Amino acid sequence: MKLIRMENITVSQLKPQVDALEKTYSKTTTAEDRLKVLDGLINRSLLEQAAERDRIFVSDSELKAKINEYKKVAAQQRGLARELTDAELRTLINSSGLTWDAFTRQLQYGILVSSYARAKRKADIEAVKSPTDQECRNYYDANTKSFFVDDYIHTRQIYLDTRAMATKGDRDKAARRAEDILRELKAGASFADLAAKYSEDTSTKFKGGDMGWLPRDNTTLLQTLGKTFWDALFRLKPGEVSSVLTSNIGLHIVECDEVIAAHLVGFNDKVPPLYQNTVKEFIRANLLAARQQEALYRALDDILKDLRKQAEVRIFESSLAW
Repeated sequence: MKLIRMENITVSQLKPQVDALEKTYSKTTTAEDRLKVLDGLINRSLLEQAAERDRIFVSDSELKAKINEYKKVAAQQRGLARELTDAELRTLINSSGLTWDAFTRQLQYGILVSSYARAKRKADIEAVKSPTDQECRNYYDANTKSFFVDDYIHTRQIYLDTRAMATKGDRDKAARRAEDILRELKAGASFADLAAKYSEDTSTKFKGGDMGWLPRDNTTLLQTLGKTFWDALFRLKPGEVSSVLTSNIGLHIVECDEVIAAHLVGFNDKVPPLYQNTVKEFIRANLLAARQQEALYRALDDILKDLRKQAEVRIFESSLAW
């Protein structure tokens, strides 16, 4: 069964991919390096055409689910016990040098590749067996240090942004405003109401100021907010409200809801701070996912070999020298 159409991959399409590779590894690519990049583009073209031919497409709901999954993973990598907001995700993507369109195209292609491989090699992927209890235990025993969790604190905040305040007068005015808010709170006002009314953190103000669970070892937040603020945060006790705290980005009034002390999580214990799954369940899911991913890569390799047999691929190696 032939593919749908002839497609040319030009130097102008290849060069941005090569430039990105050189920027990532801080070195000039060789002709061999460029040939590998070109091979990747050829594979992508073959897979996209084959998926189109076989009527395998990525739906809007699949893309949305993948974006939500990415938000959760990115938040976990930053030590947040919540997913990133849409605004936070866009900021993260832009800081990586990608446009939003380029990011979603990458996700879309990833979904397409997975869907196509699963459709064509379903039996191979489904044949992957779940790890046994003993295999999970062996993994835990070999990686016990990985299951030590640092202190966690669940907090709410009222935040005033001072980053754009250039004069001492403006900063002093913000400090007086923060003290006024603190007095309202001590007089009996609801923390959630004051957060909705005054806080300038758009991601938390309408959720009662809820910052979620914060781990002490979150180096990204520590660097962003500053060590003095971070240390003051983790001195709070459950039910305690802070004074007006100063961070690198503004002024905060913080209420501590709950604290989890640092400890080693046992094999059959549930994983803090959400306590949804045991360590054993966590290990099993991750080992199974890794095995399925390996099976997917093997299937994809076989599929690409078949597709290259079906297609006529011509490479002009002289175009790789610039």
